[in-house]
Amino acid sequence: MLKAVIVDDEKPAIDILKIFLEKTGQVAVINTFQNPKKALNEIEKLKPDVVFLDVEMCGMSGIEVASNISLMDHNSEIVFVTAYDRYALQAFKVNALAYLLKPVLEKDINKTVKRLMKVCGELPMKQEVKLQARIQCFGEFEVYSNLSGQPLKWRTSKSKELMAYFFENRGIPISKWKLCEVLWPEGNQDKIDINLHTTIYKMKKTLRNSNIDVDVKFVNKAYVMNMKGVYSDLDEFDSLVEDKIVISDSNINKYEKAFSLYTNNYFEEDDYYWSIDLKEVYLQKFIRISKNLADFYIEKHNYDRAIIVIKKGMKISPLEEDLHETLLYIYVLTNDRISFLNHYDSLLELFTEELGIEPRNTLKGMYKKMVSNCG
Repeated sequence: MLKAVIVDDEKPAIDILKIFLEKTGQVAVINTFQNPKKALNEIEKLKPDVVFLDVEMCGMSGIEVASNISLMDHNSEIVFVTAYDRYALQAFKVNALAYLLKPVLEKDINKTVKRLMKVCGELPMKQEVKLQARIQCFGEFEVYSNLSGQPLKWRTSKSKELMAYFFENRGIPISKWKLCEVLWPEGNQDKIDINLHTTIYKMKKTLRNSNIDVDVKFVNKAYVMNMKGVYSDLDEFDSLVEDKIVISDSNINKYEKAFSLYTNNYFEEDDYYWSIDLKEVYLQKFIRISKNLADFYIEKHNYDRAIIVIKKGMKISPLEEDLHETLLYIYVLTNDRISFLNHYDSLLELFTEELGIEPRNTLKGMYKKMVSNCG
């Protein structure tokens, strides 16, 4: 008999799910919670085999609850039950066993319980995967060996790029033609097959020499890479950041952590043309976090912290006008005329002399108001 906990802020959803689960005769619902924070405190004591989680809840998201559960000594399986399909990728990044959409159907519960019985039956005490490597994606792409703690030295730049591309597409089948197009877009077609096989060999040998177990299989004319025991700053960032970034007292710690993880843009130091789209996606997330964090600190009158956040944001994205406007606004709030005028002058030089455009009207208005106050 599996021990289960249900966490959902809607009581009717809990009642229906409980009925379906107990009807299987293989699951005992030992507790239910409408408050996710209270659930977290109790789950560590209850040590359930499985936790059924809603995603969007007041106070704390299901993704955040699952991330915290993964840090506990007792490993519980996670099953998400939600009305939204847009969180599926985040859900599986926190190792969810299943992702069910509301309204939940009895047949889906029966299927999920069969999977749970198989997993929990084969692994009564789920073994913790030993960390083999750490992967850095923000800034320069690096793979660090857990043995030495040092970044791997790749035999060729192409073997490193291949690893980066595999990591970006981990778990996704990639045809050999796509790999060749990515690595040798203008290469000699006669040698491409040989180059690919040689590069895969060199990549795998570099990883194997550092005791990093990366499974690369060729199935149905496509390569698939799967990784176990690997930490990455990108995965942690994704686990912390929700689609809709709203920062509050209840989640400020996780957004501060995400902000600190973003040391530079995705693969910033690597000239990988294929990473441009994802680089822009993460940059826009970082900008929103920077702006929202600063707004949060301004509301708390913690202006020093807000300035630190904004200046880091501008260092990474110097042309983002929203960040400049927020910084100038802080100087207005703190009546720091000298800092305001100095920054506005540097902003004016950046925009007019280097880009040939003028700052937006709201910035000009702030400048005129500050100058008139000086007079």
